[in-house]
Amino acid sequence: MIRILLFRNYNALRLIYREIEGISDEKRVELTEILKGQIAAAELVIEKIFSKEGDPALQYNKAILLLDGDQKEVDDAIKLLTLSADNGFSDAQYLLGMTYFTGVKVETDYSKAYENLKRNYCLWTF
Repeated sequence: MIRILLFRNYNALRLIYREIEGISDEKRVELTEILKGQIAAAELVIEKIFSKEGDPALQYNKAILLLDGDQKEVDDAIKLLTLSADNGFSDAQYLLGMTYFTGVKVETDYSKAYENLKRNYCLWTF
């Protein structure tokens, strides 16, 4: 439960940070600094809680957070999802397969989609 709340809070901070363009310059600068600090603090907590190196759940959760970002963050998310999927994390296998299948934020690749969904035994969804 703590994991879910922590990741939701972190994701909300990132969304707020992206949406502050409509605020006056003075307030925006102040809010930006506050949000940067809170995001950095949340990242430290996430790292400490999930510090196991190569933890597929951590890789998956980090990837989820990055998928809504710019193209560099999406590329990092795909790398993390791939690591997580290679470590046998079924949620990552499914999400990676569906991401390649739909072509949302990545180039459609039915071969990669099939391989990941096959590892997850989700071929019945086709």
